[in-house]
Amino acid sequence: MRYWLPAMFSLQLLFLCGCGDSVSDTESRERTDALFTEAVAAADRGDVAAARALYEEILTRDPTNGTVHLSLAMLLQDSSKDYIGAIYHYQRYLALQPISEKRDLVISRRDASKTLLTSELAASVVERTQQSLTLERDSLSASLSEAKRTEATLRSKLTVQEEELNALRQENKELSRLVEALRTADSKTSSPALAENTDTRRKALLAAREEALKEKSSAEDAALASSDSIAAIRAQAEQMLNAPDGGQAAINAATREAAEGQTDAVPYLTVPTPGKKYLVRPGDTLSKLSREAYGTPGQWRRIRDANRSSTNPDGRLRAGEVILIP
Repeated sequence: MRYWLPAMFSLQLLFLCGCGDSVSDTESRERTDALFTEAVAAADRGDVAAARALYEEILTRDPTNGTVHLSLAMLLQDSSKDYIGAIYHYQRYLALQPISEKRDLVISRRDASKTLLTSELAASVVERTQQSLTLERDSLSASLSEAKRTEATLRSKLTVQEEELNALRQENKELSRLVEALRTADSKTSSPALAENTDTRRKALLAAREEALKEKSSAEDAALASSDSIAAIRAQAEQMLNAPDGGQAAINAATREAAEGQTDAVPYLTVPTPGKKYLVRPGDTLSKLSREAYGTPGQWRRIRDANRSSTNPDGRLRAGEVILIP
């Protein structure tokens, strides 16, 4: 580029200068600017940026300088490939020099810049379209890959579900066979004769069970009564032994009763009376004694608290023990 640019701009200068007397006096004056000469020299050296800056500085001072517009337009078209700028300055030159002998050539170069600009824009559009299509293709490819992974996951789950379904079907078949077997067995045992025999056996078993329960209940009652009697006798003996006289008074009373038919006064009441001691009988409970002594079973706690030191910790009474009815 450094080899042909000086020649190109020298030709450009010749083009601008024209052939002797054909160049107008206006263009001759415009070329006499020292910055113009410096700009042409910079272009000849291949320093396009410096030349462009000098041309634009001249136009800042004198925007009607057609020669500079034309020189800058050719520089932008041939060196910078700035076709929009070139078209603008070609148009400015044609507006400033409408009857210039270089008009046709300027129009031709302007149209060439338009064609190049159109091609460049078309190429840019194609490139952007291609880039957009590439991005879209990549996005679709990624979506397709994700869809394939999802499909693989769903197929795997479907396989597991099918295996579970087959297992359930097999289990259902086994249950169906079992139900059918039970129905068959039930139908075989449901004949009238067999049903009557079964009912007879059931009644006999129920009667035997009821008899056994009665016998058991009688035995338990007898054992309970015997236990209560034994407990009463044991309690009476303990009271006699724990008496201050070692049970002598009880022995004397028993002797008089046997010899004379007389009975000493019983020191304990057989009916629960408030303020008196009471000899516990078989079947007595705190609530029962409360009801007989106070007319309500709700005072049982009074009896329990008054005899807490002598009764069981759980409040149960023992036949033969003596308690105080408060």
